[in-house]
Amino acid sequence: VNSLSRPCKIQIRQNIMLYIQSVILFALISGEISRSIAFSPFPRRVRFRLPPTKRQGRVSLYSSNERKNNLSASAKERREEEKRRIDRKTDVVIGKTSAKREAQDFQLNPKGTEEEWMRQASGLEQKVYRETEKGLAYLKMLQLEDAAKAFDRVFELKPDAYLWQAGIAKFYLGDVEGAADIFARSADYYERKFYSPASEERIWRDACELKLASSVENKKRKDDKENGGISSVIAQVPERGEDAEPLAAETRKVFRIARDLFAATLEGNHGAEVLARAKLRSICGGTPDDKAQFDPKMWKLSSWYYLGLHYDVIGDEEASRECMKNALRLSPSSGKADDIIHTLPLLHMARRDLFDDEEFQDKDDSITTVESTSNR
Repeated sequence: VNSLSRPCKIQIRQNIMLYIQSVILFALISGEISRSIAFSPFPRRVRFRLPPTKRQGRVSLYSSNERKNNLSASAKERREEEKRRIDRKTDVVIGKTSAKREAQDFQLNPKGTEEEWMRQASGLEQKVYRETEKGLAYLKMLQLEDAAKAFDRVFELKPDAYLWQAGIAKFYLGDVEGAADIFARSADYYERKFYSPASEERIWRDACELKLASSVENKKRKDDKENGGISSVIAQVPERGEDAEPLAAETRKVFRIARDLFAATLEGNHGAEVLARAKLRSICGGTPDDKAQFDPKMWKLSSWYYLGLHYDVIGDEEASRECMKNALRLSPSSGKADDIIHTLPLLHMARRDLFDDEEFQDKDDSITTVESTSNR
């Protein structure tokens, strides 16, 4: 360098200074760009993250109101629900919430509720209640004569009482026309009051008409078109007017299919009858064995019973016997359960004298019997 001339030295010094200035300027510009990207309010695909110590003290560019307005509907609802939950911590209603210590809900005591109702009921209502309970107890014990007498006293005290179980007692005692009258009145009362289909009552009313039609002494009356046939002597469910509120659909699968089965038989629709019978048979599955059957909704039990009832009213005793046997095996608590369906298979077999010493048929034999009968 010492050998260079003075002008060369000056030129080299100027070039070095320009280079240093360029580096410094580039560093300053890069820093500004990084900070502007990191604090930008607009979304970017790539962001330069600051060190954690600096990010903790970063201040949002949005106010609280702006953040609240930018929330989605689900986020707003979650915040509102959390706020309501906090408010309810101090709002305690006995029987509704137990947010406070030592707070207790109302006890579920059906027996106590029943006793309270009896204390405030009138004398007539108490008599109707006691006679109804007595009749149902006799029915579960298969004492049909005593049950029928108790039910008759209920209708004497309250002629418009809703008591379709009374028709079951009359049906198995042989008073088919009296049973049909009870079922028809009960179906009309239930549908007018609850706007839901009275499937059980309609099934039993149709069963009464089929039983009456299949009896030997009513063959002539069935064919007598001048007198209107069986329909003219048996009670019918009143038709609903055009301005009446429509009934809700039947949500219970088994009762809907069983009702279609009995109605199709009355109408003489053989195709619909076979189809409904096949549907019930598919719900039944195989023949029940000695092991415990898983039937929480009692679909299989109800299907076997209504199949047996249908075979009974059309005069097929053998098929009815097999179906009732299978229903009986699915109702080990006969006479003890609250639901009457547990008692009906035992009641039917006892009144029809269907008990014998024969073993239950195998699964294949039972299926063959039912299917062959359905094709008659």
